[in-house]
Amino acid sequence: MKDMKVGDKKLIPDYDPDELNTVIKTQRKIIDYMKARKLNKLYSCLIVIDDQADDPRFVRHSKLLHCCFTRGRHHGISLICSRQ
Repeated sequence: MKDMKVGDKKLIPDYDPDELNTVIKTQRKIIDYMKARKLNKLYSCLIVIDDQADDPRFVRHSKLLHCCFTRGRHHGISLICSRQ
C-alpha cells in the first residue's frame, strides 16, 4: 500500500493485519499533528469490516481490532463490523 494521505479511500479485499496497522498508524499521526496545532476540527477515519466472522486471525487473535474498538475514538477512528 502506498503512503496514505488525507481523503484517501482504501479497499483491502482480505483481512491483512499489516494493512490495517498502516491505516491506524497513519490516522494516529494525523490526529496527533492536528491536536499539537490545536486545530478545532479533526479528521476522522471510518473502517468498515465485512464478512470476516469465519477468519480466526480476525475474530480471536486481532489486537488491532481490540485496539480500534477500545481506543480508536481517541484518534478519530470509527469502526463498523458486519457479521453474518
